[in-house]
Order: sequence, then C-alpha cells, then structure tokens
Amino acid sequence: MKRIAFGLSNTLVDLNEENFSASRVRPGAFELLKELKEQGHFLILWTSLKKRKIEFAKFVLKDFFILFDKIYCKEDVEIEQEIPGCSVHAFKNINKINADCLIESKKNYGQYSTRLQISEKYLIIDKYRECLFNRPSNWKVRVVGEEALQNWKNRMDNKEEWVYDVLLFIEKMKGK
Repeated sequence: MKRIAFGLSNTLVDLNEENFSASRVRPGAFELLKELKEQGHFLILWTSLKKRKIEFAKFVLKDFFILFDKIYCKEDVEIEQEIPGCSVHAFKNINKINADCLIESKKNYGQYSTRLQISEKYLIIDKYRECLFNRPSNWKVRVVGEEALQNWKNRMDNKEEWVYDVLLFIEKMKGK
C-alpha cells in the first residue's frame, strides 16, 4: 500500500472558485481514484486552497472528495521551502505529509524535486482545463488553421491517456 498524494487544481479538477458547480473533474479521474482505492492505496488530496473553499467544493463535488482518505489544505502544511539553487519557492514536499509520491501539474515541481533529489517520487502531468476540450470555433480554425481542429481531435482521443501514466508510475513504485 502506498500513500499517494494528488494536487487538485488543474491536476484532477478544472476548479472554478467563483462557482464550484461549474468545476469539472478531469476525464478518467474518478475511475483512476477508484482503481487505486481498490488496490488498497491511501489517497491524499493536497491543495493550496484554504479549508473554507474546500468545504464549499466538497458540497458540490462530494462524490469526488469522498474518494480521499486525507485532505491537506493551505493552512495544514507550510509549502514555502528553500530549494537548492532556486531560492525559496512554494513546493509540496511529500516528506512533510509522509506521502510516497505526488501527482501534480505544476511543471516547476519537476525542477524542485530534482534539486532535492526526490524527483522519482513526483509525476508531473499536463494541466487539465475543460476549455481545451471544447471544439474550436470556426473563427479559430480560420485564424489558426486546420491544425487547431486536428489538435482538438488529438486531445479528445487522448484525454484519458494521463491515467495510464499515473498507473504505470504507481506500478513502478511498488518495486521500490
């Protein structure tokens, strides 16, 4: 059993803080989290949002939040850290919450975890934004070209590929 931490905003959810009911869970996220729970893993949600906002989000996305065994919010863990060669930055260091790994979409976490020599415990995935899955308008296709339409089709075809990356990452960790 692993203690697997996930970031929230742009990792698992396109979070609309003004209207939580407009927030969208990433395609494949429910199935992934359920699969990891069935495998016996301890799931942690680690967000930089305040508890007050998470309580609102929990009300709207209750089926999503119930899948986590522990939720850390902004007030729970200090994330400012001296990163060697980078100065002080906001960084979710898994050692602070006794997690085995973190799945996150913040690209700079790749650099920070490398500097701290813990990069093998971080999986950085592409950011999720629901708007990227909207069919491009005729105007956008006209301005950008047919590649806008092809990029959208590719994105739609591969929208759940990130799940396989996470499962492979966790599988590789089992041997460590």
